[in-house]
Amino acid sequence: MPILKRALILTSEPPWPTNHGGRLDIWHRYVGLKACGWSLGLGYWSRTRAEVPELREIFDPIWQFERPRGPIAQGQRLLRLSSLPSLVTAHELTSDALVHFVEAAKAFGPDVVISEGIYTARTGRRLAERLGTPFVVRSHNIEHAYMGVQFDLATSWRTKLSIAAARLHLEQFEIKALRDADHVLEISRDAMDFWRRRGITHFSWTPTFLANTVAPGDHALIPWQDRPHDAVYLGNLWSPNNVAAVRWLIEAVLPRVVRRSPDYKLLVAGAAPGDDLRARLLRNPNVQLLADPADAAAVRAGGRVLVNPILQGSGLNTKSVEMLFCDSPLVATPFAAEGLDPESRRCFELHDDPEAFAAAMVKGNQTPFVAPPERIAARNKFGPNAAIDLSRLLERICQDQHLDVPAAS
Repeated sequence: MPILKRALILTSEPPWPTNHGGRLDIWHRYVGLKACGWSLGLGYWSRTRAEVPELREIFDPIWQFERPRGPIAQGQRLLRLSSLPSLVTAHELTSDALVHFVEAAKAFGPDVVISEGIYTARTGRRLAERLGTPFVVRSHNIEHAYMGVQFDLATSWRTKLSIAAARLHLEQFEIKALRDADHVLEISRDAMDFWRRRGITHFSWTPTFLANTVAPGDHALIPWQDRPHDAVYLGNLWSPNNVAAVRWLIEAVLPRVVRRSPDYKLLVAGAAPGDDLRARLLRNPNVQLLADPADAAAVRAGGRVLVNPILQGSGLNTKSVEMLFCDSPLVATPFAAEGLDPESRRCFELHDDPEAFAAAMVKGNQTPFVAPPERIAARNKFGPNAAIDLSRLLERICQDQHLDVPAAS
């Protein structure tokens, strides 16, 4: 396949393994673009020097940058906190490192530089200017709103202190990063409306998509009636908003489910549960905990009903997109479907009242599921065809840097 264009991508962490929604969103985007004929370079930040060999499947060349360490580097970061958020200072390069990166990137010859999220945008903008390419930002959240929610929900003072440092100057920086970009790839339709009210219009709706699936996948391997769990929740178990969602599910919703169906079994699966949440889950006889699952598809394959009880956050919930590809009833809060188009939202039973949420969980467990037309349409929308649309969009951006896209796009 001939190479269409070359893109250099900057990420704040390696996009593999895909053990949380942010990494999955990034990984599938570039699996899809590579399949469309793009050559992809990657620069990413890491706390260790360990290489991630799986990245070579998609990216070449690859540059790995260590986050600042040691007293001198940390002191320099503290000084910059007077004007920049802490997570931006963690993803900057020294002047010498930037010069070396620019020279190496010139040999690759990118047609566009893409920052995944705002935290690498300051470096990305400088790199694009020196390379003479368009600069694109992928917006994963309304970040300052998302971090505000995480701060409010955090329960430990260490977490609150870390988030407080990340929030310093964050709103001002986010607005500037998006305005300075030549184009913004926005994950959420609702966020597009938010930024449009702020006068930012040079963006396109580019939601999470799954680049290598158009079918129900592993769910088809287990007959609905043979699945071992009445319902499954799958998501990280460490972020404050997910912890709050799981607690609401097991403390407000599940008792109402059990009153209707005493033997109902809920699987809660996800990475890095804290001690308090782990204890709450393990002492509930209707809950099974699966910490750090190796295969997300296999976890979802075991549930007759899939639930997403997220109560707060921003952007588009990656779990909800993944759930669309499963042959199961989907029960979620209205917030879990924010950022989706109206047609795809109709694939979910949406409730934020515990009683109604519980009733939907029980109802969904009673009759074998057959995917309706709107579920099939959603799979087409968030499957490999979306990679083709993104490829065409990026080609247009390379030709016309300041590309305004109508609100319906």
